[in-house]
Amino acid sequence: MSLLQAEGLRFWAGGRPLFEDVSFRIERGDRIGLIGRNGSGKTTLLRLLAGELPPDGGTVRRAREVRVGYLRQEETWPSGVTVWEAAREGLRELEAMEKELEALSRELHRPEVQEAYTRLEEAFRQKGGYEKETRFLKVLRGLGFGPEDEGKEARHLSGGEKIRLSLVRLLLEDPDLLLLDEPTNHLDIAALTWLEGYLTASYKGSLLFASHDRVFLDRVANRILELRDGRLHRYRGNYTAYRREREREEREEEARRKAVEEERKRLEAFIQRYRAGQRARQAKSREKRLERLEAVEAIRREGKMGLRWEEVQRSGRTVLRFENLGVALGGVWLFRGFSGEVMRGERVIIAGPNGSGKTTLLRMLHGETIPGEREGEILWGPGTKVAFLRQEEGFADEDQTLLDLALDLGVPTVEEARRLLARFLFRGEDVEKPIRVLSGGERQRLQLLRIQLEGANVLLLDEPTNHLDLPSREELEEALEAFPGTLFLVTHDRSLFRLGTRLWALGVGGKKAVELQEEDLLGAYEVLWQGQEERPREREPKEEKGLSKHQRQRLEREVLALEETIEALEKEKALLEAELANPEVYREGDRARELALRLKALQEELEEAYGRWSQKAGALEEEMAGPTANGHTQGARDG
Repeated sequence: MSLLQAEGLRFWAGGRPLFEDVSFRIERGDRIGLIGRNGSGKTTLLRLLAGELPPDGGTVRRAREVRVGYLRQEETWPSGVTVWEAAREGLRELEAMEKELEALSRELHRPEVQEAYTRLEEAFRQKGGYEKETRFLKVLRGLGFGPEDEGKEARHLSGGEKIRLSLVRLLLEDPDLLLLDEPTNHLDIAALTWLEGYLTASYKGSLLFASHDRVFLDRVANRILELRDGRLHRYRGNYTAYRREREREEREEEARRKAVEEERKRLEAFIQRYRAGQRARQAKSREKRLERLEAVEAIRREGKMGLRWEEVQRSGRTVLRFENLGVALGGVWLFRGFSGEVMRGERVIIAGPNGSGKTTLLRMLHGETIPGEREGEILWGPGTKVAFLRQEEGFADEDQTLLDLALDLGVPTVEEARRLLARFLFRGEDVEKPIRVLSGGERQRLQLLRIQLEGANVLLLDEPTNHLDLPSREELEEALEAFPGTLFLVTHDRSLFRLGTRLWALGVGGKKAVELQEEDLLGAYEVLWQGQEERPREREPKEEKGLSKHQRQRLEREVLALEETIEALEKEKALLEAELANPEVYREGDRARELALRLKALQEELEEAYGRWSQKAGALEEEMAGPTANGHTQGARDG
C-alpha cells in the first residue's frame, strides 16, 4: 500500500482556488521534488499532507502506522533548550527503547521477560540504536553544527540556523516519510553536498521536498511534481528529465495551437466567401463546424523575467589588482595574504562555508568600511563602473511606488517605465504598490532591475538567486551568461558555477583563499571540500612542511594498529549480537544482561576507534599525497 495518498485536494486562498483536483501517491522509495512558481501553493500542499491544514475538498490518506516528519520554513524552541537538547529530540524513540531494554535486562531471569527483551533488542538494533551516538554527531557535523554550538540556546539561533537544527532533529527521527519545505535554504555547499549524500545513501524512507535548487533536484529526485495553473503535473525522473519533457510538451502544444488556428482561418474564409452564394448550405455547415471547433488558447507561457544587459562601456584590460588582502572579525582572521588580479570579461565565483568572509570580501572590493581589522590593497583598473547587489538590501524610501522608483532611476517616461517593470513581472496595478509590501522574490527582482539600469561593467552579486523561483533563476543565469562585463558572484546556487572562469574558495584550511581554475568548477570545489575538516582559526598559519621519515612511519604503524583494533572489535560485536539472538541465552540468569551491557560498551569503543582512525588515516593520506593532494588548486595564496 502507498505510504500516502492524496485524492482530489482543493484549497482556496483570497477568494480564489490556489489549486484544484490534486491527486497523487507516495510509494516506498519515492524521492519526489515539488516545484512551482512562488505563490503556486507548494507550502500549502505540504501543510495539507502533514495535517496542519484542512483541505477545502478532497482527502489525504496515510498507511497505517506510517511515521511522517515535516520540515517547516519556521521553527521555534522554548527558553532553556540547548542546541544539543533540541537535536536529541530526534533520538527520543531510541532512548526510550534503550531505557526499556535496561529495565528488562534486570528481569531476564523471568521467562516471559526474555522474549520481550529479544523482540525489543532486535527492533532497537534494526532502527540503528547501537549506532545512534555516531549518527547524532554525523548529522550535526554534516549540517554545520560543531562543539561550540552545544550549549547555545536554540531560541537564540538565527532563522537559518533554526531550520538547520530542525532538519537535524528530523533526520535523527528517521521517519518513514519526510516532507521537506525548502530544505536547501540556509545551507552552504558543503552542507548541501552532505545532505544529498545522506538522503540518497543513508535515509531509507520516502521523500517529498519543495526546492528551487536545480542541482539538488537533479541529484536527489526520481520524480517531479509541478504545481502550475492550479493543477498538479507529474513527471518521471529528475529535474533535467523534467525540463526535456516540458520542452517537448510546449512544442506539441504550440504545433496544436497553430493547426487549430489555421483550420479556424480556413473555415472563416470559406464562410465569408460563400455565405450568400450557391454554396450557402456548405457555408452554414462550416459555421456549425466552426462553433464546435475546440477553442484553443495560445500557450500561456509562464511569465519570465526579462533581465538583459545592453552593451556596457568597455573597461580597461586589467579590471582589478589586489595585494595581501586579509580581514579579521572579533580578533579571528577569516583569510589573509590573498593576492591576484582579474582581467576584463572574467567571471569569478566566490564560495565557502557560512561565516568564511564571502560577503565581507565583496564589501571590501566595493570600498566599504567593514567592522574588525583589515589589511591589503585594492586597485580598480581604468574605466570600471561597479554595481553591488547585496543580500536582503533595503531601499532608501520603502513607501515609494515601483513606478516612481523606475522614474527616479532614469527611465524617461511613464510608458517606458511600465514596459520595463513588466519585463520584471510587475504588471498592471502592481507598479503602484509601495516597495514595503513586496515579497522577498519581488524585492530581489526589483534590485536586479536597479543594477541593470546602472549600466555597470562590473557586477558584485551577493546571493542573487535568493527568493527567486526556478524560472526566474534560469532567466538570471541566461542573463549573466550574456553579460558583457566582469562578474564577481557569491553564491550557494551550484547551477551558477557553470558561468565561472575561476573560483575563489574561502575558509579552506585556516586563513587561506584557494583559487581554482578548472573546466568543472563545481566538481573541483566539491573535491576540495570532501573530507575537509575545519582547522581552528585561532592558530596562526604555519609553513606547510612534510613529516620526517620517522614521523611518517610512526603514523603508518598507528593507522595499522587502529585497523587491527577495529577489526577485532567488529568480530566481537558480531559474536555478541549472534549470542543475544539465541533464545537459550536468556535462560542463564544474568548472562543476557551482561552481554547487552558489553555490547553497549563495545559500540562506544568502536566509535572512539573509528574517530581516531579517521583522523590518523586522513593525516597519512594528506601526507602521502603531498601539498597538491587534490590536484585542483592552482596557486593557493597563503598568509
